[in-house]
Amino acid sequence: ELKKTQRGKPVIVSMGDVAASGGYHISCWGDKVFADNTSITGSIGVISGKPVVKGLYDKLGLNKEIITRGKNADMFSLYTKPTEEQRDKATEQVWQYYRAFLETVAMGRGMEVEKVDSIGRGRVWAGSKAVENGLVDEIGGLMESLDAAKEAAGIKGDYDLVILPDYPGWFSPQDIFGPSLAKVFGRLQIEDLQEIMLTEGILYLMPYHLEIK
Repeated sequence: ELKKTQRGKPVIVSMGDVAASGGYHISCWGDKVFADNTSITGSIGVISGKPVVKGLYDKLGLNKEIITRGKNADMFSLYTKPTEEQRDKATEQVWQYYRAFLETVAMGRGMEVEKVDSIGRGRVWAGSKAVENGLVDEIGGLMESLDAAKEAAGIKGDYDLVILPDYPGWFSPQDIFGPSLAKVFGRLQIEDLQEIMLTEGILYLMPYHLEIK
């Protein structure tokens, strides 16, 4: 979508506290990318894995029947343990996705794939270092990004700015615990758990969560 948008208007990226892995996968297409000195970015890598919950199903007295066609059709099923062949195929797919990630960043940033790989492999960078290695263009926040967008769009004089609220998502602690317990449990990083549990496959996702206070 960013590439389509670039056909008709400039795209300026302003990173917040974290724009890594999947966040950087999107950000790298910006015509100009801004980050704060302490922004966490990079994490050019992919992650894959699956919890096997058959034992939990057995303890709960639940049975799940999987009908497949092909010996590896259930490779990412949470109900079955992977075979050695499936492990090998999953590893091969991880490297394929990683290579695609490298190529995406290389195209977006105008870099060689080998250069991206040298600063990739899941490593994270602070904004100041990301400028040095070419992942980010300039140090700056939202206001600097808006000034750059104004200049790139050729807008003269004053302009109106509309800031849209964050989308709350469809799955929140209040939905699970109710309003009282939701205040106690907070968000519990449930978005990450939700994504992992509901996605069968490989993710552009950091294998840890950073919270800066």
